[in-house]
Amino acid sequence: MFGGKAQSLGIAVLRIVVGIVFLAHGYQKVFKYGFHGVEGMLGHLGIPAPAVAAIVVMIVEFVGGILLVTGLATRLPAALLAIDMLVAILAVHAKRGFFNPTGIANPVGWLYLPDVEWRRRGVSETTLAAAKKNYFSGRF
Repeated sequence: MFGGKAQSLGIAVLRIVVGIVFLAHGYQKVFKYGFHGVEGMLGHLGIPAPAVAAIVVMIVEFVGGILLVTGLATRLPAALLAIDMLVAILAVHAKRGFFNPTGIANPVGWLYLPDVEWRRRGVSETTLAAAKKNYFSGRF
């Protein structure tokens, strides 16, 4: 149904949007909160070795976001960002329940929200259909 160009465009749109979100959060951690602010937050959340975790999170979100937006070395940053979000869900959001606005449904909702808005414009179906075509083949 979708040709190679539509598939590439759909994956690129998805990659760039996700990259911008992580870049913005990484920027906030690096330039607004700073190392000590992120370390304090992670320590308060009970993350082990908060100093090391702060460095890792700041680099993964900021540099990973840049790499996703530019399309350079996307697989490793995407995997690291997925681990980053899994830890965030388990350490913060899972404790508050699935349907609580600050629980698991919150980060999942942010992934769904653009889908609702873009669906009216026909963007989501194109992006997802293009991505599904070769998702499991490993060809991106």
